Amino acid sequence: MKKIAYMLFFLMTVMLGLTGCYEDKGNYKYSESTAPTITGIPATCDAYFGSPLSIPVTITYPAEEWKNVAYEWRVNLKVISTDKDLNLDMVDLDVKPSQYADFKVINTDTGEYAMVSFTMNVSSEFATGWFLLSEGDGCSVLSYIRGDGEIYPNIYEDLNGEKLGMDAVQVKEHWIPWGSSTGEVFVGITGGPNYAVELDGNSLKRMVYSKDEFLEGQPDNFAPTTIDCVMNWDYMISNGKLYTRYVESGMDAQYHEGRFVRIPMPGDYELSHLTLRGNLVFSSDVIAFDKKHKSWKLIRSGELRDFDYKNDPNQKFQPSDMGKTLLAGAATSVATPTDEFIAFLRGDDGQVYVQKFRFSGWSAKSYSSLDEKVFPEPDLVQDDTQWAICMGRTYAYFTSGNHLYAYNYAENANTVKELKGTTFERPIRAIAINPTSKGEELAVVVENADDPAKSDFMLLDVGVVADGAVIDGSYREAAFGKVYYVTYKIGDQWSVSN
Repeated sequence: MKKIAYMLFFLMTVMLGLTGCYEDKGNYKYSESTAPTITGIPATCDAYFGSPLSIPVTITYPAEEWKNVAYEWRVNLKVISTDKDLNLDMVDLDVKPSQYADFKVINTDTGEYAMVSFTMNVSSEFATGWFLLSEGDGCSVLSYIRGDGEIYPNIYEDLNGEKLGMDAVQVKEHWIPWGSSTGEVFVGITGGPNYAVELDGNSLKRMVYSKDEFLEGQPDNFAPTTIDCVMNWDYMISNGKLYTRYVESGMDAQYHEGRFVRIPMPGDYELSHLTLRGNLVFSSDVIAFDKKHKSWKLIRSGELRDFDYKNDPNQKFQPSDMGKTLLAGAATSVATPTDEFIAFLRGDDGQVYVQKFRFSGWSAKSYSSLDEKVFPEPDLVQDDTQWAICMGRTYAYFTSGNHLYAYNYAENANTVKELKGTTFERPIRAIAINPTSKGEELAVVVENADDPAKSDFMLLDVGVVADGAVIDGSYREAAFGKVYYVTYKIGDQWSVSN
C-alpha cells in the first residue's frame, strides 16, 4: 500500500509540475495569481531545416511583477534559445513532425516559471512542393514552389551554379527500399553534355550526373528519361532501352550503390518514358509500355517480360500487340497486397480506350485485367492533351485547349464533365494532382494572357462541390517561363503508400 501511495503522490507531483510553476530544489506548486500570461505562440509551428525561424511572444505580468526573469525555448527537452523572442538564423533541429516544444518565463528570484507547450514540425526546406519544367534559353529550367508558397523560379541553376541540359522530360522522386526519409529526385534529360541529374531530396543540390553511374562509361546514344528504384534493383530507361543495376544490400541499401550495366536489356523493344508503380513501399514491380510493339511490359527481378495473359482469369483485353499507344496511366489503388491501375490509350482506329488492370499477391503478384471501355469523348483528346489521375477517387482530369474536364471512371460510370469553377482565356499547358490531398488539389499551368513565353500557376479545388475553383492565395501570374511539365514532390514515400 505504501508503494502504491508513493506512486500516486509521485504522479500527482509530476502533473502539477507540468501545468504549474516550478520552484528550485524540487518543490512544485501552482499559483495563478502570480504567474505571467504568455501569448503569440501557435499551437503548431512549422519550421524548415536550414531556414530562419521567428516566434515573437507577448508576456503580461500580474500586479506583482517578476523583477528578475530568464527565458528558455526547448524542443524535445533540448534548449535552443534563452532569448525572449525566438529568432533562429538557421533551424538546426531533427527533421521530423510533431516534436514536443515549450517556452518558459522563469522567475530567477524564486525559481517559479510559467510555460506554454506547443508542437514543432520540422521538415527540409524542399521536402514537399511543386516542380515545374520550362523552356529556357538553350537549356531546361527547373522551378519549385515550396509547401508554404515560396517560389524558386530557377532553383537548379541557383543552387548548383549551372544550367540543365536541353530536352528535360520529367522530374521523378525515388527512394531506397523501406526508407522513411525524403527521397532523391531524378530529372530526366535527353540532351547533353551532362544529361540527366540526381538531386538530394532535402537540399535539391546535385548528387551525381546519371551518365557517371555506369560501368565503363555512359551507354551509346544516351538519352535518359526515367528511373525506378525497388528492392535489390534500380532501373533506368534511356533511348527506349532498359538498363539495370543490381543492389545486393536490399533493405539497407543506399542511394547510388553500385553501377548500372552499360549494355541494355536485350530484345527488340522501345520503352516509353512513362512507367507505373503500385505501392511504393511494398511492391517491386514496374509497369512499362513498349511503343514499338504497342504492348504492356512488366519489369520484375531485373527482367523484362510480357503480362501473363494466359493465366488472366478475365482476359478483358489483350495486353500485347494491342494496336494502341499509351497516352497516360497511373495507379488508382495501392492497398496491400493489391495494386490497381488505369490507362488511357489511343487506338490505331482513332478511338481512345480506357483499360483497368491489377497486380495482386504478397510476392510474385499475379496479373488480371479488369475492364476496357471506349472513352466517351475521343474528339476532346488532342495531341497536347494533359492528364492527371487521382488515387483513391474515381476521377481523371484532362485538358483540351483551354478547357478542363473530369472523367469519372467508376465501375458504373463512363462520363466526362467540364469543370466550370474556373475558366481559362489561354491554353492549359500542364496539370498534375497532389497525391497527398486525397485527389482534391489540382495544379494547373496556363499560358499567360499578355506574354506567351510566360506561364501562370494556380491550384484548383477539384472536390465535387468546388467544381475546380481556384484555391485562395495559390494564383501566380507570369511567375514562370513556358512550362510543359508539373508534378508534386511528396518527400516521404510512406505518405502515399497506404
